Amino acid sequence: MDPRTRLMLEGPIAPTLLRLGLPNVLVMVAQAAAGLIETWFVGKLGTDALAGMALVFPAVMLMQMMSAGAMGGGIASAIARALGARKREDADALVFHALVIALLFGLAFTVTLLLGGRWLYAEMGGTGRSLEALGQKLDARITYEELSTSAENNPFRDASRLSLALLFKESGRTADALKQALALEKETENPELKVEAAVRAGLWMMELEQGVKAEKQLREASALPGNSKWREVARLGLLRLQFDAGKYDEVYATFTASQNEFSAESRPDLVLLAANAARQLGKATEA
Repeated sequence: MDPRTRLMLEGPIAPTLLRLGLPNVLVMVAQAAAGLIETWFVGKLGTDALAGMALVFPAVMLMQMMSAGAMGGGIASAIARALGARKREDADALVFHALVIALLFGLAFTVTLLLGGRWLYAEMGGTGRSLEALGQKLDARITYEELSTSAENNPFRDASRLSLALLFKESGRTADALKQALALEKETENPELKVEAAVRAGLWMMELEQGVKAEKQLREASALPGNSKWREVARLGLLRLQFDAGKYDEVYATFTASQNEFSAESRPDLVLLAANAARQLGKATEA
C-alpha cells in the first residue's frame, strides 16, 4: 500500500484532518480576503458603485455555487470514487465531461446576463446611479428623467436632474445637458448645487460657441453666494473667454493681480492661461 494512503487510513485522526483541511482553510481565507479587498476598493468609488456591485452579487454567487458547490462537488466526488477504484480511464472521462459542462454553464450564464441583465437588475430594484455604475446608462437616464419630472417634494429631484445633465453631456448631447443645467439652476434651493449648475451651464455654452451668453452666465454664477469651488471654475471660464477674444493683456493682468486667490487645484489652469497670454503679448521671459 502507498505510504500516503496508509498514513491517511491508519494515522492519528486529528493531525490527519488538520493536515488535509489546512489547504482548504487557506483557500477560503484567500477568497474571503479577496472579497473584502474588492469591496473596499469599490467603496472608494462611492456608494453608487457599491450599489451596482450589490446588484450583480446574487448572480455571481449563483454562478460560483453552481460551479464549486453543485456541479463541482458532484464531479469531484465522482472523480475521487473513480480514482479510488483505480479506474483511471473513467476519471479521465469525468474530467473531460467536467470541462464540457463548465464551458456550457459559462456560456449559458454569459448569454443570459448579456441579454437579460438589464431587465434583471431593474427588477431587483436597481435605479439611477446604481444602474449607471453597471453601465446600464439608458435605463439610468430613463430613471433620472422620471425622478427629475416628479413631484416637487421629491428629495432626489435635484440630484437626478444633475445626473441626467451629465449623462447627456457624456453622450455628446451638450444642448440637452445645457437645458437640464439651466432648469436645475432655476429650480434648486441648494446654493452649492445652484452654483455648480450655473457654472456647468456657462461652460457648456462656451462649447456650443455661445460666447456672449456664456460670459453673462459665468459672471452671474461667480456672484452667487456660497463657498463653492465652482466660483473659481467660473472665473477660469471667464478668463478663457477673454483669451479666446484676444484680450491677452486682461488675462495676464488678472493673473498678476489675483493669482494667490486661486486654490492649488485651479492654479495650473490659471498659470497655463497666463503663460499663453504672455506669449501672445511677446513677453517670452514671463511666459
